[in-house]
Amino acid sequence: MHTGALRPFACVAVAGVTVFLQGCGGGGSPTPAPTTPPTTPPLTPTPGPTGCTTVPHCDSCPNEKVCTVCSTGWQLANDGNTCLYACTSDVSLGVVASAQKKGLVLDDTTHHYCSDAMHSQWANTKDAVTSIRIGKAWESDWNEAYVSKTKAWDNFATYAHSNNARALVGTQITCNETDDDLDWANVLRLLPKLGPNNVMGISVGNELELLWTQQTIPKACYLGLWGPTGYLLKKFHSRIADVDKLGAEWKNTKITSVFGGYINAGQPFVNTAEAGVLGFLKSVVATYDSRYVFSLNVYPYFDSGNNWDDGTHTTCNTAIAKSVCFDDLTCIIPATVADERKRMEMVWPGKKIEFWITETGWSNPTAHTLEGVNKNMAACAAFSDISSFKSYYSNFLKWDMQVKGCDGPDHVFYFTMRDQTQDGEQEHFGLGSNAGGGAKWCTDTGCKIQAGGGSEVTVV
Repeated sequence: MHTGALRPFACVAVAGVTVFLQGCGGGGSPTPAPTTPPTTPPLTPTPGPTGCTTVPHCDSCPNEKVCTVCSTGWQLANDGNTCLYACTSDVSLGVVASAQKKGLVLDDTTHHYCSDAMHSQWANTKDAVTSIRIGKAWESDWNEAYVSKTKAWDNFATYAHSNNARALVGTQITCNETDDDLDWANVLRLLPKLGPNNVMGISVGNELELLWTQQTIPKACYLGLWGPTGYLLKKFHSRIADVDKLGAEWKNTKITSVFGGYINAGQPFVNTAEAGVLGFLKSVVATYDSRYVFSLNVYPYFDSGNNWDDGTHTTCNTAIAKSVCFDDLTCIIPATVADERKRMEMVWPGKKIEFWITETGWSNPTAHTLEGVNKNMAACAAFSDISSFKSYYSNFLKWDMQVKGCDGPDHVFYFTMRDQTQDGEQEHFGLGSNAGGGAKWCTDTGCKIQAGGGSEVTVV
């Protein structure tokens, strides 16, 4: 959902549940595809009155350099003089548990059209977002002038510095080395703007274990990706060397490559000529030790084991219940974490390797891709209604990151800030209001969850 087309799902049995772990974004999809903008491109929210020209989105400035009141939908940041975006709602979901271990994924709508309006607070709370996942520095087919690209990067830096937030920054690995190197060149321009204290990690590649499933990808490409002399390790080592050249303070920056559920097709992880994940993981940890982080995209929403309640074709309450909970091993997320920890111990016995869930989320209304994964859940209206969306998000906020019998994940990112359009289809995983359709995704300052059942969604 975040970069490139939605990819095939990988099914894996975990603790009595069948889990679809589907990645929606991150550092470079296997098959980059044009990101289709909303039907009417959203407009960047209007800055504040002319008397506040040096403080965007400020309504009251005693002088041009000091803001006392931000515009609706914005709030004063920790630095006391920057207005950061925070969607508004009449519904409060309380305090975010383990907030320092949770972050938001940056969506294409916000990245491309309103990077000055990234969510600085968790929607429906008063708690600050302290980490973000930036899947790419820029999309090559956005065709924006360089000044627009650098303006977005400046907005990322302002957000990170004024909100004391850290970023996981991604870069792509594809079958086109020229494009990959250009993408990485953009990342190398972004990183110094953020600074080492505001970068929590670098992600090289996203769900590359699925590259071989793409019909347009030449066999020579995915076979040449893996192994000790393959393209992935070559580029991984090169990218990390470039990061370390930025200065001594960068040499402790965490590094990772994001995977999806197909890696569990082998024990402990898939290791075929087409998807040599196990060999890659062993190699990078042998080289970088605990600097490397194990990262996985996990989406209970796309679980293929979800079904109608027994004897019905009208309700799916059991499927919803096990998908939206976080507090028991019967719940999909904790069960997945427990299974991954066991697999990690098989690969690195006794070694402490961090585990990040790099994407998870819920869709309202129904994701257009759900039909191809689970027709029953696509047909169950309650599965993707605002109540289920609210339950998943609320339970995520309350989750203390603990998992019975094993270490919980060290960090988790929620997908995403706003709805977006991908390959001509709207995606509805955003926490921001989508009441006005794509043209208003950037200008509507409300949260999706509101009293009375949430937004009346307009799909265009």
